Amino acid sequence: MPFKRVTLFWFRDVKTIGRRLKPDLKFPGFRFLLKPLTQILLAGSVVTASKSEAETFGYSLAFGGDYATNPKLESEAKDAVYSGLIKPKMWLQWQAPSRSLNVNAGLNLVESSNTDLINDRNDPNLSLTYSENRSRSALSTTANYRETSTLVSELYDTGKINSDETRIDSEASIDWQYQLAERSEIGLSGGLSDVKYSSDDFVSYQVGNLGTYLQHQASEQFSGQLALKAQLLSPEIDTAKTSELVGLLLNMRFQISENAASEFGVETIYTEGSENASDEIDWNGFFKISFLGKKTRYQAVYARETTPSGLGRFVTADSLKVNFSYLYSPKTEFNISASLRDVDSLERNRVSLLELQAKHRIMDRWSSRIAWQYKYLDRIEMAKANVISFSLNYSLVD
Repeated sequence: MPFKRVTLFWFRDVKTIGRRLKPDLKFPGFRFLLKPLTQILLAGSVVTASKSEAETFGYSLAFGGDYATNPKLESEAKDAVYSGLIKPKMWLQWQAPSRSLNVNAGLNLVESSNTDLINDRNDPNLSLTYSENRSRSALSTTANYRETSTLVSELYDTGKINSDETRIDSEASIDWQYQLAERSEIGLSGGLSDVKYSSDDFVSYQVGNLGTYLQHQASEQFSGQLALKAQLLSPEIDTAKTSELVGLLLNMRFQISENAASEFGVETIYTEGSENASDEIDWNGFFKISFLGKKTRYQAVYARETTPSGLGRFVTADSLKVNFSYLYSPKTEFNISASLRDVDSLERNRVSLLELQAKHRIMDRWSSRIAWQYKYLDRIEMAKANVISFSLNYSLVD
């Protein structure tokens, strides 16, 4: 089926939503957004009504607020801060018999009551994925762009959350799969990513990735995969060295029962060029077990992984995460999650999080969410924080 263009006739009226927040806008604000957001809700349904069966256009809108104590996790607790949030998202999905295109765009608008702790923010994100399927092979290409606060992105890997700066990620990747036999396939992948920071407290860097794998499904209950990957990390400062990582991973999946599954993997890695250590051979791995019941879901994951970081080098972290969900009714769900992450960075950096969350569907397109999160950071000195958040969400397509 040929691609049929969807005309976004309301874009001109709502283009102001993508502009930067004015510095003199004070909390609780957002009045300047009410008119264009109302136009989105009214016009969007007309656009969707004319879509064909192979095309889907939609949007979602979340607005709410956060109350955070000690947002920078300092040893001596500072003042709390209120933040107002608006998160519009739009997406376009097009599908033909052998091809598909997915476009997703979003904006994270934050208005803070105390810009000395948390800045007013306007963080966009954009994702494009094109896929093509043939009788025995598949090819997909992906491009991503996103901006995030370093208070969020750097908590786990670097622990440098003394200021609210911006991290910009740009990524492009390509993946190819080929079916060797009914239950066996091989794959190749490659990608480039660029990470930039608005602050000199972090090291901007680029990463090149190459990977290949061989996968075989022995039965309905068991499958295995052997994967080889290589990464090259290039910091943007002369004082930091280029680092290389090569890893060989053996991964196995088990379907224990109709409702329970398990997966684990062991990886041998070789790193070269690290600032803090000589060339060395180390190991990574993970173990995951999950259970899906009629009203409950459990999942526990332990992982040891080596990833690029804003320190300008690879860091290794051990993490444990447990999640439990309970469907109280068709419209109400409760979730409890706990995690612990111990990072091998320049300083001791152990992060613990506990989160309680409740979601309720008010009507077909409207839902609400309320959550409480407790953060504990064990660095040179210990610090803790609490975050209470709530949001009201509207979605054109469920």
